[in-house]
Amino acid sequence: MPPSVDEWLPEKHLARFVVDMIASLDLRAMIGSYRGSGEAS
Repeated sequence: MPPSVDEWLPEKHLARFVVDMIASLDLRAMIGSYRGSGEAS
């Protein structure tokens, strides 16, 4: 494996798109309601 995923995946690979979309999601409402007490989210 290359030391970086950037060297491994082509520039227009679907995985890059998925990562970018997830990174752009506004998850504040979900994170704010999660108590982190070990219960199912």
